[in-house]
Formats: sequence, structure tokens, C-alpha cells
Amino acid sequence: MNPLVIGLGIVVIALHRPATGAEPLRPEWIARDTAGAALVGKLMPIREQISAPIYDIFDVGVDRLDSFESGFGGRRISVRKGYGYTSMYLEAFEFDGRLARFKMGIDGSSLNWSSVRATVMEAWTKAGGPKYECNDSGCFHEGSDEGTLLKYKRAVAAVLGEIKRIDPPGHLQRHYEYLMSPFEVIYVGLGGCGLAGPMLRGREAIDLIAHERNLELLTNVLRGYNPGGRVYALLALSELQEKGVRIPAETKQLMRRVQRLKIPVTTCVGCIVSRGLFANEVVKRFQ
Repeated sequence: MNPLVIGLGIVVIALHRPATGAEPLRPEWIARDTAGAALVGKLMPIREQISAPIYDIFDVGVDRLDSFESGFGGRRISVRKGYGYTSMYLEAFEFDGRLARFKMGIDGSSLNWSSVRATVMEAWTKAGGPKYECNDSGCFHEGSDEGTLLKYKRAVAAVLGEIKRIDPPGHLQRHYEYLMSPFEVIYVGLGGCGLAGPMLRGREAIDLIAHERNLELLTNVLRGYNPGGRVYALLALSELQEKGVRIPAETKQLMRRVQRLKIPVTTCVGCIVSRGLFANEVVKRFQ
């Protein structure tokens, strides 16, 4: 055969193959992706959604609804279901069954997302989905119900006292906000998580604040909205007290109150992750 013909054939094949060298997209997988995207219509209006039927909408079963109790009527939930090339997910914080903050979207591997994005998000829009933002691997919509969130914060304050208004130093601000956030699942540990894993973000944050002996920030975290953050503050204040730092009597009383809370936290030591421990149990393990 003429070498020129063979060469032209190779060029034609190359033009019809995805640039990444991936296999051609499967129509049946794309059909599943568009059907998954259309589920957004059952979630709308998302601000009025309650968590109970979410697993029914996703059709994953209650055992696939990941839940972390925050206490005082609050709970962080997340659910995800894969289809063809994409997955649909919802992450939310609820108080008394109402969504106080949420993020829902569709994502996929960067290898195929650009090829299916237009088709999948068209199905999202046709189903009545809300406006969305996109990045290299997915599209999402997020929002909050400030009234519900305020009710949760008042419920916490009724037991632990009001948060003091403080402007944290710039280099500590993001660490402080992370420990205070009710939207994060903060793993409590002494160092890294996993086999030679990186330092736990919460551990790093509390160590930086405790190193500066900033008792005001630590006390706020102790009164804060995250179970893991509160336990980190409890451990840090106890350690400072052992080092001779004077802890105010009011803060000591608050420490005892937090230690008695029956709100589960998640710990990670090496490769061992434990869920369902209470503050007093964590303190016994780590002190």
C-alpha cells in the first residue's frame, strides 16, 4: 500500500480520537449522567428541602447518607451517587431538619468532564436546576439560610455562652475560622492521619493558636460551633494550664461543661479512625 495513504489514514484516526487518548464516550453512560442531573428538579427548591427524603431522591438508601452530629440540633450530612462519567452530590448542614447551608453539584474526572459538561448541565437546567458555577472537574450551586443558621448559633450559645467578638490576627484568621465552622468535619488527633499522612488541619490550627497563648481565641473555639474544634480547644487549654498558664475561673467552668457534652467527635490516630467518641473519652485518650 502507498505509504502516503497509510499516513493519511493515521491522521484521520488521530483526528477522531479524543486528545487524551481515552476511549470514545459511551452513549449509555452519558444517558445515565443526564438522568442523574435531572434529579436536581426533585431537590428544588433546595432552601425548603428537609434532609429526611434526600436519600430517597438520590435512591441510595439511608446507609449511604453520611451524617456527623454537631449537637444542639445540628448535623452535617453528605450524599453522593455515581452514574456514568459523573457523580451528583449534596453536602449540607442542617438544624432541626432544615438546611442551613448547602452545596450541591455534579463532578467527574478531568479526563471526561469537558466532553460531557454541556450535555449534563443542559439536563440540569431543563430539570429546573439553579444557577451554577463551574471549575475544571464539575459544576455546583451553594447557598445558605441565614435565619436557620442563626437559630443554631443561638441554641449553642444558650448552653455554652455567647461568642466574644474578636478580630483574630491575620495569620491566625483562617485557622480560627476553620475550628469555629459548623460546616467542617474536623478530625481530632495528635498529628497526621493515615500512613505517613499530613498533619491534621485542626491539629495544625489549634497548635498555632495555642503557641501564641491566645486565650480569647481558644475560649471562643471552646464555645464554638464545631464538636472537633471544641475538643481541640479543650485539649489545648488543659495543656496550657499544666504548663502554668493561668486560666480564668469562668473558662475552667466552661471546660468542664464541654467535657461533659454527649456529642460525638471523630478521631484519627495513624490509620485508625474512630467515630462516636465523646469529649471526655477523647481527653482521656490524648492527655
